[in-house]
Amino acid sequence: MSNPLDSPPRSVKEFTSVKWQEWFYLLWAKRKNKRIETNGNPAKGTSAPVETYLNNTVGLKFAVGDSVYFNLALPDDWVPNTDLTFEAHFYSSNTTAARYVRGSLDWQACALGEAITAPGSSGTLDTGDILMGTTANQLGAVAFPVIPGTSLSFDDHIFLKLTRTAATGTAPASPADNPVLMHFEIEYTAYVIRAR
Repeated sequence: MSNPLDSPPRSVKEFTSVKWQEWFYLLWAKRKNKRIETNGNPAKGTSAPVETYLNNTVGLKFAVGDSVYFNLALPDDWVPNTDLTFEAHFYSSNTTAARYVRGSLDWQACALGEAITAPGSSGTLDTGDILMGTTANQLGAVAFPVIPGTSLSFDDHIFLKLTRTAATGTAPASPADNPVLMHFEIEYTAYVIRAR
């Protein structure tokens, strides 16, 4: 990137361009990890998980093939080229050893002006087999691989589809011990303005 001071901005529009935003943040900001947290009630897929209540909680109980959808826009303070990480928080009534679940996350990054049927970049993240705990209703978390920041741009809209897929190992009893999604967490690297 060339130094913008070599060619100062000639208008408000030019000053607020992505190039100038990046240089402003590089000169005046530091970095910090931030989280976007969603609840367990996103839009449901055609094969939908079951809404499940326990004590004062509500979540979505997933059978194999069930899916939900999340949409978000990249936050304005996202640091360009940094990855997005994902984590699902869930519980299960399973108490049997050596039981596994698995999930996949289909993602698309679409800029304004692009057709949502032909996004600029897309992919699928797979958790691999996840060994379940043997304490009933214990809250746990599973991390997904990252969406690489080099596939994203300022103002991208991110479309996500979370699906429970078949594990290679033995699955928990269904439907009794199917995993219940409580919420979904997205972490990104943000710029924070320095105190002068």
